[in-house]
Amino acid sequence: MELFDLSILGKDILQQIESKIISTEIDVTDFIEHCVDVPRFLGCCGECPNFGKTWSCPPYDFDPLDIWKQYSRFYLYAIKTITPAVLLEKTYELDELLKIGAQVTVAATEGMTEHLEEEQKKYPDSRVIGGGRCLLCGEGNCSRLKGEPCRFPEKMSYSIESLGGNVQETLKRYLNEDIYWGKDGHLAPSYIRIGGLLKK
Repeated sequence: MELFDLSILGKDILQQIESKIISTEIDVTDFIEHCVDVPRFLGCCGECPNFGKTWSCPPYDFDPLDIWKQYSRFYLYAIKTITPAVLLEKTYELDELLKIGAQVTVAATEGMTEHLEEEQKKYPDSRVIGGGRCLLCGEGNCSRLKGEPCRFPEKMSYSIESLGGNVQETLKRYLNEDIYWGKDGHLAPSYIRIGGLLKK
C-alpha cells in the first residue's frame, strides 16, 4: 500500500499525534493456552495480500507452535497512537482512510523494532516478535518473491498473528487494550501495534 503523505496535513497536526508505550511480561504457556490458534489465524493470513510474499508471512514449512514452545517468557511491547481530534472530525474516502491510519501508526511506532533489538541483546537465545510483517528489504522486495532464501535470517522477525496468535485477545487479556477500526469515513480514535521478545 502506498503511504499517505502526512506532511500535507500540516506540522501542527503532526505535533498532535501522541503515542504511549504499554508493556508487560507473561508466561508463554498461558499465552499458548489462551491466545494461540494456529489453524484459525493462519487461515486468516491466507486472505491477506502479503500471504506467501515475504519470509515472515505464511505459508511455512514448519509448525508455528514449535516456535512458541521453545520459550518460557514473552515480553509484550505495544505502542498506542492517539488520533488527533482534528483528524477525527474529518471524513475520508476509504483508500485515504486506510493510508492515513497506516501512516499515523508507522510514524509513531518506527522505534519499536530498534527497542526490541536492544532488549534482545540482554537475553541470549531470545527472539524478536515484530509489530507486523518484515520490511527489512523494503516494500515488495523480499527475496521470497524470487524464490530465494531470506537475505537477513538473523534479523527477520515474525509477528504474533503470523505465528497463529490472536492479537486482539492478547491486547485485551494482558494489556487491557483493544483494537479500534475506522468506520463511516472516520479514522479510529486510536491505533495500536504490538510486538515483543520471546525469552528462554
